[in-house]
Amino acid sequence: MKSAIKYGPLHGLMMLALAAPAFAASQQFPTYQVGPQANGTYVMSTGQIVAPAGKVVMLGSPVRAKAVALNPTNPNSAAVLLMGAAQAVEVIDTANGAVQQLYSPFGDRTGSFTGISYSPDGTKLLFSQDDSNVAIAKVDPVSGLLSDYEQLRVAPSQAYIKCQGITVGLPSDPINQLCGNFYNGNTYTSNPAGIAVSADGKTAYAVLNANNTLQPIDLTIDPPQLKGKQIRVGNVPNSVVVNGAFAYVSNEGGRQARPSDFTNVSNGTPIVANPVSGTAATGTVSVVDLTTNRVTATIRTGLHPTGMTISGGLLFVCNSGSDSISVIDLATNQVMNTINLALPLNDMKSRFGAQPTGIVVVGTVAYVTLYTVNAIAVVDLSGGNSNPILGYIPTASTPSTIAFDSTHNQLVVTNDKGLGTWGSIGEAHGVYGYNSHQDTAVVNLIPLPTQQQLPALTTQVYQNNHWDLTVNVKSARGGKSNRPPVAIPAHIGDPSLIKHVFLIVRENRTYDQILGDVPAGNGDPSLAVFGGADTPNLHALVQRFPLLDNYYNPSRQSADGHNWLVQAIAPYMDDIQSPDWIRSYPANGLDAMAYQPSGFLWDAAEKMGLPVKIFGEYVEYSAYTNAPSHGA
Repeated sequence: MKSAIKYGPLHGLMMLALAAPAFAASQQFPTYQVGPQANGTYVMSTGQIVAPAGKVVMLGSPVRAKAVALNPTNPNSAAVLLMGAAQAVEVIDTANGAVQQLYSPFGDRTGSFTGISYSPDGTKLLFSQDDSNVAIAKVDPVSGLLSDYEQLRVAPSQAYIKCQGITVGLPSDPINQLCGNFYNGNTYTSNPAGIAVSADGKTAYAVLNANNTLQPIDLTIDPPQLKGKQIRVGNVPNSVVVNGAFAYVSNEGGRQARPSDFTNVSNGTPIVANPVSGTAATGTVSVVDLTTNRVTATIRTGLHPTGMTISGGLLFVCNSGSDSISVIDLATNQVMNTINLALPLNDMKSRFGAQPTGIVVVGTVAYVTLYTVNAIAVVDLSGGNSNPILGYIPTASTPSTIAFDSTHNQLVVTNDKGLGTWGSIGEAHGVYGYNSHQDTAVVNLIPLPTQQQLPALTTQVYQNNHWDLTVNVKSARGGKSNRPPVAIPAHIGDPSLIKHVFLIVRENRTYDQILGDVPAGNGDPSLAVFGGADTPNLHALVQRFPLLDNYYNPSRQSADGHNWLVQAIAPYMDDIQSPDWIRSYPANGLDAMAYQPSGFLWDAAEKMGLPVKIFGEYVEYSAYTNAPSHGA
């Protein structure tokens, strides 16, 4: 935080132009600081510019917007599921963007990372709460406002029950393979996630992410209650959609492990894993026959399948770990097409980092939220286009889910981190300012763009993400081994005089808190609460080595901060847990779902033939096993 900037009400509406680029072109060496800009945009700590299209509905701070549901009988009403807020749900007016209600069932403000749905008749709203509750609210037919009805308690995961009362010993103890994740001070639950309701409105189905199950709920009883046993699906289920007599559940952790599989643990469940990096190696969709409540088929998709939608007899699945969409024929349960959504960096088409999370289909076009690049991909589904990506639409930061509001011909998008962390002021050690926990989540109301408007929106997304700076990528290539060695080579592959590189991890303090008093840096001395008198060694080091005063880390806290350091990204399953961290707190590994598919910093070094020695990062526990002898 460099300066305090005052804004209007935190619950309200901001208006931004639909198609006017905020920057004429990306600056190769930008001088802007992280935070709000004079032109109304916002620069995130990733360096990305946030200039969302359409209307921006302010949901308050601290708030994270996780999922949205449109009221099927009230054309101007929608409900937004939250986390880390003073309320579980906000009801908004989709016509004007007004926030109409802040709602917590029976005073419980807990939300979840996904899972919100209206009953088909619009009389009930069901949503997940990651404290093991599924809430059911009554919906006023005129106003769309919510009132308390029922809160169903779902049993915690069997893995957690097995681990209660167990004391972890040395990191090498076998018990760590099962219970290591549970010892970070959190209370573990069934972690309810995606929710869907049958077309007749009689039964709802709630995904229990930590239990690896699907729970039916009887809505014909007043009040509703759990219906029968939980249905075991794949590992780490995320979302569910219902189509007739079948439910389809996306499993981020893929299929259940077999004795011969190499596995890496996640929340007490052995995940089929890559034996080199420990990352999840499979992703699946479980097909559940709702007449027998049994899984009748398992469809292999890309990695980390998350949001889904059904259109025209096809199931579309977002693969956040593969940057793709799986298109599944529901008549055969076969994948008939896979659409690549990887970053469009010229000849680097397979570059990972888009992380699609939510999808809606309008006619023959799909609109897909790309969590990491703050945009919606516009995808041609007609099959006649060799490059089906028609363009992009800018959103606020980390768009999580999307819906199509046909009444107002607009896209309704929830944004996890929204407009950054300027929403509220905190105090520590006598210093007042913003911190990385004060997320200011928003909803985007974006009119469906025309073919003529899409090119300008696409240009904006390229500039927001600096994809137009191809010179930065191209100029770094072309290294030659016979060039004279220098300390900092001009090209990748040129010889260097540097023999050893040390990565020293210091966490939980900002640059300004420690080095804001260094005259040579771009800092704020008033924020240097741990300045030169308290940290003389570090102040001596920055006199000898680069200061890196404008190098920003996009992490919220330790869990994703370590991932950014060693993986260059916080994988979706890690980031969306914030701030509740129900599955695990992967500040130093020990969760396969928090590992990105292309591996770690040391994997990249070893591929180049370089030796690596790790003194502590990600090596505390032995989480791998070749046979999942412990239970699921």
